[in-house]
Amino acid sequence: MESNYNKIIYDYVKNVSLQHSAPLHKYADLYQVNSILFALMNYKAEKASQAKPMLYKVKDQEAAKDFQKFNGFAKDTYETKLLKKAKEKGVEEIYLDDITVTSPYYRTKRLLTKPNEMQSFGEFIYSLSAFYDISGFNLINTQKVDGQVAALYSLPTHQITIEGGSPQDPVKAYQYDGLFTQKFDPKDCHALRSFSTNYNKMGSHLYGTSKVQVCYADLQTYIAALEREHSAFKTGDSAHLLFPKNADAQIEASNDNTLLQKMRDGIRSALWKKDEHRAALVAQELGHINLANPIGESITLEVKKDIREILAAVFMLPPEVVFNESSSSTYNNGKENGRRALHLGVFPFLNKQEEILSEEIIRPQTGLKFCFDKTIYDELALDKVEEMAKMKDIDFLTRREKRQWFDYGDVSEGDSFEDAIEPVTPLNFDYGNS
Repeated sequence: MESNYNKIIYDYVKNVSLQHSAPLHKYADLYQVNSILFALMNYKAEKASQAKPMLYKVKDQEAAKDFQKFNGFAKDTYETKLLKKAKEKGVEEIYLDDITVTSPYYRTKRLLTKPNEMQSFGEFIYSLSAFYDISGFNLINTQKVDGQVAALYSLPTHQITIEGGSPQDPVKAYQYDGLFTQKFDPKDCHALRSFSTNYNKMGSHLYGTSKVQVCYADLQTYIAALEREHSAFKTGDSAHLLFPKNADAQIEASNDNTLLQKMRDGIRSALWKKDEHRAALVAQELGHINLANPIGESITLEVKKDIREILAAVFMLPPEVVFNESSSSTYNNGKENGRRALHLGVFPFLNKQEEILSEEIIRPQTGLKFCFDKTIYDELALDKVEEMAKMKDIDFLTRREKRQWFDYGDVSEGDSFEDAIEPVTPLNFDYGNS
């Protein structure tokens, strides 16, 4: 069935190379030389790469939904127990370590441990995150053996051009334009695109929106601030009042041109060439008063701080976490910022990537579902001491019930902590109608 929407939006893409409106090569180069951009992208990609792959079968749809809801988002012991119960009732995990060479899932296990000959699974996820931020989209290319996916490749999307097809099939091919040219069939490619409003006759919206493009103007301002600081460091940029120290004691002017030239050369070597005009030779001894650091220095520091916060907001990451700005933060604030970084800056990307890996690649091949186990992060570990302190004054629970809540052993005699520390079966939480 022909879509009128597709005809309007994609009628111009027929058999033409669709151009990206942004210079992606420049953004990729900036990642390698700008410490602020690298810190933001590396934090997100590094954290994303730490998530553990998980295969499972769905046993109960409602319980499985709750498992996904609390996976990485359980904020206290109660929700942690709900997550555990939902996982037990809703899904059957297929442990990768239990999959042997003879298993029908062995090839899928290889995809989730060594997706290609050059990358581990963590490195593969890292590259998908980095290319997504640089280019606005990432692209997984699948290589098949006997009709089954045997390898996954993260294509360098800053070097990928989309070849237009027809209104009903807008992408005819993905073309790599690097040291050589190679076309990839879109049937073997799986794209994750960010949203773009750039609907033009070049089909630029099919590339998504680059986060580096969004940040670019602010990055240039940050670079200018660094250059201002560098110049000040090299030239001793500060405000001084100069005056004749002894107006009557003139220094005898030298007729030795060689000496004057040496003095000029000394000034040139001490300063950047563009700052030569900032120095002059005078035939008189001068005194000076240091008035203070120039106002530009404090403005520069404020500008840098503001821009770090702006860029962190674009990546949805707390600047305190990425840039280690912990001078005024407490332990609890630091841990909360770590959680926020995962929940706002990392997990949304993982959730979208998880859907593509699960529904477009793994499930059609095995019938299994795929997800990232997001409970493994230290930032999400519960502070039991803090929770115990909160429960201390709850008088409608006995000490035995409180100990059982935290999976400590029952107290048979003496009612002391040392009497029993072995974990016992936790309280039973009935799930649904069971």
